Order: sequence, then structure tokens, then C-alpha cells
Amino acid sequence: MSPLIAIAATVLPDILRLLAADKTGTLGKTIESIVIGVTGAKTPEQAQKDLEASPALSAALREKLAAIELDSHRADLAAEGAATEADLSFNAAQLNNTENARQLLIELTEASKSTSYTPPVLSYIVVIGFFGVLFSAASGALNKLSPQTLHVVYLLFGALTTAFATILNFWLGSSFGSRRKDATAATSEAIQHIKQLGGGPTGTVPARSGPTSGGSTSSGGAPSGGGIQRVASDGSPPSGESADNLPEDNDEEEIDEKTLQGSLSALQTAPAQLPHGDPVPFAQSRTPVSRRAWPVRTNLPSGRVVSFETVSGSVVGAPGRRFLAARNGGARIHVGLDVYAERNDEVVACEDGRIVNFYPFYRTSKGDMSYALFIEHNDFVINYGEVAATSRKDFGWSIGDDVKSGQPIGTISGTAMLHFETYRLGTRTNIRWLPKQPRPTALLNPTLYLLQMAAPGPVA
Repeated sequence: MSPLIAIAATVLPDILRLLAADKTGTLGKTIESIVIGVTGAKTPEQAQKDLEASPALSAALREKLAAIELDSHRADLAAEGAATEADLSFNAAQLNNTENARQLLIELTEASKSTSYTPPVLSYIVVIGFFGVLFSAASGALNKLSPQTLHVVYLLFGALTTAFATILNFWLGSSFGSRRKDATAATSEAIQHIKQLGGGPTGTVPARSGPTSGGSTSSGGAPSGGGIQRVASDGSPPSGESADNLPEDNDEEEIDEKTLQGSLSALQTAPAQLPHGDPVPFAQSRTPVSRRAWPVRTNLPSGRVVSFETVSGSVVGAPGRRFLAARNGGARIHVGLDVYAERNDEVVACEDGRIVNFYPFYRTSKGDMSYALFIEHNDFVINYGEVAATSRKDFGWSIGDDVKSGQPIGTISGTAMLHFETYRLGTRTNIRWLPKQPRPTALLNPTLYLLQMAAPGPVA
């Protein structure tokens, strides 16, 4: 090792790791030039003495070497980002090809065309052939074949394996392919956050000081109550409440005029505390109602309808939009409240706060991904769920930015509603609450908070 490089390593040990990864062989010369340039010494011995005698000189050398390390990290991020974007484009094209093939099959079936039987028949042939060869190999039947015949069988099995994978992608691809695409998109998001060098390595903002009743706090700042959804082991953020990421589209028709008027007139009715026996606390804000903003700007007549269960047990609005409504046949619990909206309606911040997270949330039935947008306000955190993926780009904000009450922060995605969740301070990801699990300690009930903004007077 060069004496000058050894001197640099005593000032910044991490520089050796960069040297080990340097494939061009030029980094060593650059480091030697920096040491000579900073110290002005003609020999390594003199450079060492000057650095030991002058802490300021040592600090200046450390700063120069740290700049090299930072440039190296930026180059690595740029290369990883380019690879991720290429992978994302490839996955998107693959998903589009599969979707187009499925759509063609649907159209042929609806038109009663005989060619619509071709994909199922070919699928049966390939599946039977694949498992037939697999069973023959496992049972030892292939051992009786000649080497030439066995070679042909191996080639056939290779072709059947490729065809079998294609069939799986065709019939089940929206699950497998979408998850891969979502993971790639999440990685891309993380890379962009790191590049900003302002929001921490995960792209989320540390929690503000404040109460987080119940549960310990993880390194990411999210309370660890029962049912809390964690960041995946691959570093990608969680995506949606349901285990299979089912579409969360608004499949309910616009409520009729009678139901609408009844729902609006019931806005001052007291909501029930749910679940009975061990209720989730209501989200309570010290910000006056006059300084809050309704989260969606929409022209829908039902735009301010809040769906909820009253203390008397009656249901206002749509039962499926309520907080803690059963979803997917009771397979999971709805931990938010769905606000009526239309696609591309503007979403605004309800109060002053800070943007702390933004990640893929739910895929719509049309195939596009909606996002979760977390903002930490003074008294709790709001997930403005199912906003469009382009919200950050369209409104020019970044993770860590402060927002004002009423400030536009996004648009409604293809789900045509705003999935509104509230959590205790410090929460950074959405909660998945499944039946028979303990009540998540970080979860808050958003019903009363929304009623206070929607109602013309105090809620009973």
C-alpha cells in the first residue's frame, strides 16, 4: 500500500472500502494527489508530521476525502436507480402484455368465438405434459430410455417449463407480476429519497415529540402495537391492508337523494365508540374546526357524507365505508373511513403538518397503483390513502416538507374515494388489523374528527 494512501486511511478509514471496490485503478492516484495537495509536503513522512501537528490540516484532508466518498455513493445510487427504472419499465411492459392477452380472451369469449377455447386447451396440454414429465422423472421411468431419447425429453421438459411459467403469468400474473413491480417501484422511491439527502435513509421523517400511548417504538418510529404492519425485509414499504392487495375501488353506486339528505341531516348525531367493549379512541384535535379543511375538494353532492354507526346502532351513509366495517367477507377489518370523491378530485391537508411518508398502497381494478400519503399533524397522523401516484410530482412536495391547512397535496386515484385513516403520533405506515388480533394501540377512529368538519354545528 502506498504510504500516502495509508496516511489517508488514518484520517478516514472508510476510504479503504472504496479503494477495494475501485475497478478502474484511478482512485488511489486521486487520493495521493489530495494528500499532497492538502499538506503541501514533498514526502509521506513530512505529510504525516504536518497532519499530526495541525488539527486544522487533518480536518481539511478529512473533508476532501469525505467528498470523494460522497461522490462514490452518488454514482452508486445513480447506477442502481437506472437499473431499477429499467426493471420497472420491463415489468410494466410485461404486465401490459399479459393484460392485453387477457382482454382479447374476454372479448373472444363474449363474442362466442371458437378461438376463445385455444388458451384454456393449450394450458391444459402444457400443464399435463409438464407434470407428466416431472412424474416420469421422479418415478424412474426415464431411466429406461436411450441417451438420444432422454436428450430429446430433456429439451421437451425445458420447453414445457417455460410454457408452464407463461401460463402461470397469464392466469395469475396480476398477483405475481404486480408484487414484483410494486417492490421495484418502492425501491425506486427509496433511492429518490436518499438522493435528496434530507429525509433519512428510508425516506421517512423521524417522529415529532408527542404521546404514543401503548406499545414500544421501533427504529423507524412507528409504535409497535398488535397488528402494526412492518417494513418488509427487502426494504420495501407495506402495500395495502389486505394480504393479497385486492383492489379497493368504490364499487358502491352514488347514494340516492333520500339517503343523501338523511345522511347529511345526521351529521350532528353522536357516533358509536367501536368496537364495543374495547373501543378505538377517537382522533382528537386541538386545532379549532374553523382552521381545519375538509380533505377533498369535490363537486359530488355526497362529498361531505360521513359513513358511521350511531350510538343507537343505526348506520349513516354507506355501511361498507364505515370505520371497522368488515371487508373481503370478514377476512379483514376496515381501519379507515372512505370519503366520497371522484377520480382527479383534489386532496388537501386538513391541518398544518409535515409529510412523513409516501408509498404504494392499493392497486385499483384498472391496474394503476394508488398511494398512501402520511402527514403528521399536531395531535395525530393522517393517512390520506389511495391518492394518485403522481401526487408528489404534480404538487411539488418532498418527504419532510411542511404543509398548511387547506394546501393541495394530491389527487384522488382510480379508486374514486379517499381512504382516511388516523394514527397516534410517530406512526409511519398503515396498520393491517385482522379478525381475532388485538386492537392496534396506534390506531385512532377518524369518525368524530370528520364529523366535526362536515357538520354545520357541534356534534352531539
